[in-house]
This record gives sequence, structure tokens and C-alpha cells, in this order.
Amino acid sequence: MNYMTDRWSLVLGALLHDVGKIGQRAKVPLSSEVRNVEHIICPSRAEGGYYSHRHVLWTAEFLSNISWLKRFSKAEHAAIYHHRSDDILSSIVAKADRLASGMERTQDEEGGANKTFREQRMRSIFSKVVVPGKMASATSVDPGGGEWTYPLRPLTFGCEEAFPTQSSEPTETDKGYKNLWDKLFSEVNNISFTRERDIINQLLTFLEIYTWCVPSYTQGDADISLYDHAKATAALALCIFDFLVEKGTYAPSSRTVSWTEDDSAFLLVAGDFSGIQEYIFSIRMGVGGVAKRLRARSFEVGYYTLWAALRILEEVDIPLTNLIMSAGGNFVLLLPNTQRVLGALKRVETELAEWSVKETHGRVQFALAYFEHTGKDLYATSNEEGKLPPFADTMRRLKQKLSEAKARPLAQVLLDGTGKWDAQIFPMDDPLARERDIASCQSCMRRVGKPVEIDNETIYLCEECEHHAQLGRKLPKYDAIVIDPRQTKIGRLQPRRAEDLSEETSGLCLWYGRKDFDRGLQIPCIIWRCGQFVPTDDEGEVLEFGELAHRSDDKASGDDNKGVPYIGCLKADVDNLGLIFQRGLTDMSLSRMMTLSRMLEIFFAGWLPAFLEKRCTEGKERIYIVYAGGDDSILIGRWDEILDIAHELDKKFREFVCQNPHIGWSAGFVLSQRKRPILHLVSWAEERLEKAKAGESKNAICVFDTVVPWQQYENVLCEAKNLAKWSTHIGSVPLYRLLKYARQAEDPVLLGGRVRAPFRWVMMLFYDLERNWRPDPQAAEAIWWIEKQFGLNSGSPRVNPTVNIALHYALYKKRKV
Repeated sequence: MNYMTDRWSLVLGALLHDVGKIGQRAKVPLSSEVRNVEHIICPSRAEGGYYSHRHVLWTAEFLSNISWLKRFSKAEHAAIYHHRSDDILSSIVAKADRLASGMERTQDEEGGANKTFREQRMRSIFSKVVVPGKMASATSVDPGGGEWTYPLRPLTFGCEEAFPTQSSEPTETDKGYKNLWDKLFSEVNNISFTRERDIINQLLTFLEIYTWCVPSYTQGDADISLYDHAKATAALALCIFDFLVEKGTYAPSSRTVSWTEDDSAFLLVAGDFSGIQEYIFSIRMGVGGVAKRLRARSFEVGYYTLWAALRILEEVDIPLTNLIMSAGGNFVLLLPNTQRVLGALKRVETELAEWSVKETHGRVQFALAYFEHTGKDLYATSNEEGKLPPFADTMRRLKQKLSEAKARPLAQVLLDGTGKWDAQIFPMDDPLARERDIASCQSCMRRVGKPVEIDNETIYLCEECEHHAQLGRKLPKYDAIVIDPRQTKIGRLQPRRAEDLSEETSGLCLWYGRKDFDRGLQIPCIIWRCGQFVPTDDEGEVLEFGELAHRSDDKASGDDNKGVPYIGCLKADVDNLGLIFQRGLTDMSLSRMMTLSRMLEIFFAGWLPAFLEKRCTEGKERIYIVYAGGDDSILIGRWDEILDIAHELDKKFREFVCQNPHIGWSAGFVLSQRKRPILHLVSWAEERLEKAKAGESKNAICVFDTVVPWQQYENVLCEAKNLAKWSTHIGSVPLYRLLKYARQAEDPVLLGGRVRAPFRWVMMLFYDLERNWRPDPQAAEAIWWIEKQFGLNSGSPRVNPTVNIALHYALYKKRKV
């Protein structure tokens, strides 16, 4: 028997089961037809003499006016009867609804005792994170300032709406909800696709835009968005349905569902691409078009991750509802525990392993891990004190499984049927070994190169690196990528302009452009926050790193000390993220995990590129995003501009996470000549990042090999700039001597093991100031700063560790080459 009509009706009903909450809070008038079924679809509260969960009335109002939904005959019923189930589909939605929220909801939100359900805005999930063992710092915001909540506005390209504000009383909630309701209905009603998965995938895009800020439940914490809850509910419902069908226990005429929370209906799947950093950064500097090829490779990594997830979903005919998260080179899927799915996972795993060996020589490796679990494994809270809640423990187990899979890379193709090494896979075909007169690629040094002219320079590039150079040039000028997961191999990226998409009739559009996408496309379109921005010239060409290093010199800043034209690299990520996901929320559920991970992705992959683009167009910093997504980022730009932007990003990150002292981030900074291999630069930045994280509290930046807490960084940077200004008339040599005194104070041991006389550096510094600094009348401010930083006016001279940053900054500002 073909149950596909029921299947798609179930998914749509589960996705839209709570959409009526928007209309109810907006006080949208109900039609007489809907009002007449209140006693049928709403649960009755005999003790209070009223009907509860009345939001289903507005769900019925919404769905009954969606013209294309009529072909899914059971979708509306499954949605509006989930609180008073009377058939198998509405029963599945009801069970999925409770599991998505972690089995936490205990009362109808309309009967809440605190704020009314119409007034309660969605709270930021970051405001409730508490990391065990981490003391709150003095930077925490006074909780008396009110809740951290989001505005009732659609999510735009720049994601500025995603920054919460602290207020005691909400304003104009009715108008905000009404605007969301009207726009969402218009968008959904105009969906014109015929393929079921296309309809659902497009519906997901609109649900995120308009329901990301709508609390799915206004009692308690009100910290889960309607979008994430609806998506989780649909994913769970589909898994239960497919599980029942394969077991032969799905009965369309049944009024109840035979599945229980003890049944292992689910597969939690994690995919991970490793070797990404080496792949992205293994580009030789000094060869034309480096910035373009780096841009292309970084872009590809996000594409590979999404393609792998979509390929699995394509094999089992499942929409994007079941893609729980995708960021930072990894993804998580929630799939039905069926033989069809298990077979598909093995096939795709082998496909990707073969692709890795053939196309990347094993540099980029794909690992896949999965295990079956029950509904009870999704519970948000535990009855045993000190024990991880079930869902948090389930995610811990998945992480462990993935680590085990990554320890056996490419086993699907490198091992034969007996589990032994297959010697036929390697060595690879190497034309260079056969014909030594063939030139190698000057960029990757791995393949045969051919002469190519890039930026008026003839260089030898292999086919792949030439493609990356062309791709990197196109990406800033184009708007989208069309992906077809039906293909069994990862194809090459071909960016498209908006006007060229009208002829596409198959696949999925990944929209990364700055403007809104065309609603008249023949294929579904999802917003792809790929974390990409690169500065360009007036013709739209990507600026190379050498141009970035000199770019600030063209600005009319009035600064004579423009400094050495070096590039800087900043690598940053969120502290204790694994601990936050595991123990930062005492009630972590599937929906909460989706909200938390998606909001972090919005900051790094959505807001950050738009912010840097805005700064660039305003004539401020020109920063190149090498990578941004998940919880981390890598930025490259002129060294002093990188230091400036680090401070700006710290301020914005604090705002984004509600000034919560339990959520920190750390960064590492290095600078170098622009021809230094980019892989070295990033590796050094990684080392500085680890040093910043080495302290107990983390939440710091490492600059010039000195770790500074973010709370002090603004003052330290300001002092560094002041010293550079104050020492304008002082040569570099006196600054180098100050640097020597600081090092002597820190380490009094000489070469050979001899120890300097205590405070010998103090006497030398006093002499130096009197002889070389005080005669200059313009050095008074610099002298005051030196005496303060070295403690010369105190009873026991002691050097401030951050003096190292100021001195290096001033020295690099003085250097010209």
C-alpha cells in the first residue's frame, strides 16, 4: 500500500501545527466556520468551564485558506487536532510535539500566571546559559534591567534583528504579530511547486524568516522559537511514520498510534569533514590570485558539508526538516531507524570516501557516525541528580561515535573485504613522475599545471586551482548556487546571478546574495548563510592581501604613522562550547539545541559578513573573511585594522549573548609579511588562540604573544595608539630599549644561566629616561605612561604585562617596510 500521501500530509501538518499561535497573539478575527468547531478541536477544561489550547483555531483559519494545501487531504486535520487526537496522524503529531519540547510543557500557555501569552516576547536562549564551575564576572548585567528579548520582526540579510534588547515591558506586540501573520500567509499561499519536498523546503525558508522570533511556548523560559519547535516536530513525526510503515504497524484507519517512547524509532546521524584547514590553506603565497583561490576553497567547504547532508536526505526522500544543524564542516541529521536509511548511509559514506581519494587525494576526509535511540533519549531533564539529562547524554554519545569514526578515515575504500589495507588504492597516478618536463601547479604543487594568465601574470595552475581562481572572482558578483543532490558525486561549484535562475527547473537554490531572492523561481530557495565577505575594488574584483595591507594608506585619516604594510590574522571561537551544549542548560532539548546552534550560526555566518561589508562600504576596516560559521571565524586584513575590528566584534558578541559572563570567546592575533604562506599564518594564529584559552577564565585575546582579558583590551589598545602618537618624535631605538627592560623584568636569567642583579633594569630605565626622553618637550605624555607602566613611582617597580602590546604596536606603526 502506498502511504506517501499520508506521509507528506503528516510532515506539513506537523510543520504548521502551531502556526495559529501567531494569529491568536495578533488577535486576528476568526471566521464563523472556525469558531463553530471550537468544542470539537479544543480540549475542554471541566474544572474551569473553558476550552484550552485555542491556538488551534487560528491554525485552522490559516490552513483553510492555503489553496495548494487541499491536495494534502489529511494535513489540516493532523495539525488542528494534535491536542485532541482522533486519528493516527494527529496522534503522531501530538507525540512528536511533546518530544520536540523535551516533555517539559505542563500547562496551557493561555492559563499562565506571569505575563499573558500575548505580551511575552521570545527570550534569548543565551540569557539562561550557566556553565558549571564558572564564576560570574563583574561585567554581568543587572538582572533588574528586564528580560533579554527579540523584536517581532522578520529576519533580514544583515541579521540585526537577532540582537536581543533588555526591557521590562513589551510594546506593540499585537502589531508585530499581525505583521508576521500577514506576511507569512502571503508567502506560504504563493508557493507553487508540485514536488512535495520542494514545497516543504520552501516552506521552511519562510518559517525561519517570519517565526524565528516567535516563542513557541510563552510560559516558563519562552526561549525556543516557533521555527525550531515546528521543524523538530516535523522531523520527529516523519521518523515515527517511516518506522511504523517499515515495521508494518502503520494503520491509516486507527484512531491511535502503536509507537511508544521505548521504541527505537530514531537514528541520530553526525557527519564531519576533517582536513579542512590544510585543504583551504595549502596555497602558495606569491602566486597570483591567492585571495581569490582562498575565497573559493573556503566557500567549497561549506558547500561540501551541505551537499553531504542533502545527499543522504535525497536517498531516503526526506526534506530539510530533518537537518538538525549544519555548520563548521559538520552536520547532524535525525532520521528514521529503518533498513532503507541504514543502507543509504552506507552508500553515501562510500561515495564520499571515493570522492575524497580521487578528488582531494585523501586530504579532505568524511566521517559518518550514527546510532539508534528511543523517544525517552530525547527527554530534556533527568530524575537522577548529578546525571546528564537524557538528551544531553544522547548528544555526548553521538560525539563519541563520531570521534571513533574519524579515527578510521576512508576505511570504506582503503580496506578490502577482510578489513586489510587495499594496496591498489594508493599510490595515485602521478603524471609528474612519468614526465619530468611537465610543470607542476605553482599553487598546490600537487597536480600538473598549465600556463594561465591571472592579474596580468602568467603562472602554472592545475585545472582545480584555475577553477578556484575563476570561482573566487565570480562569487562576490553572483547570488546563488544551484545544488542537485540526486547526483552521486560532488560537482564543481557554478555560481549564478539572480536573473539566470529563472530557467532552472530542478535542484535546490542556495541563496547567498545580499538582496532578497525572487519568489517566482521554479525551484525552492533556501537562505544559505555561508559566512563569506571579501573586500573588492571599484570593478568588483577581489582585493589581494598585498592590496589590503596598503589599503589604509589611501584613507584620509590624517595619521602620519601609517606603519608597516603587514597583514594580520585573527582566529577566534566561543569558549567552552561543548560544555555549554552539554551542561550549560539544565533542560536541553532537541528544539533548544537547534535554537542555540542556529543563533550562533546567525552571528558568525550571517551577521558578521554583513557587518564587515557595512564597515568596508563606510570607508572603515577592509577585512577578508577566510571562514566564519558555527562558533568560530578566521579574519585577515591590515594588521592594525584587525586589532581595531577585534574590539568591535567583542562588543557586539557581548550584546548578542546578553552580556552573559558564562559565555565568552577567545581570539589569537598574528601579523606577517603578505607573502608568508597563509597556512603558516593561520597556524600561528591558532597557537595564540590556544594560549588565550589556556587561562582558567579564558575569554581573552592574545596579541603580540601577550594575553589580555577582553575587559581590558579596549584600554590596552587605546594606550598602544596613544604611545604611537606620543612617540612620534622619538626614534625606534628607545622603544626597543623599553622592550628589552620589560623582558629583563620578566626573565632575569642571562645566557649561560647567570642571573642579573635584581632591578638592574630599573636603574637602566631611569638613566634612559633622563638622557633620551626628558630632553624632548613633546615626550612628556610618553614619559608619564612609561613611569606608570613600569611602576617607577611605586615602592616596588613592576612591569605591566600589557606594556608588550603597546610597545610592539608603536614600533610597527613606526616601521615602513
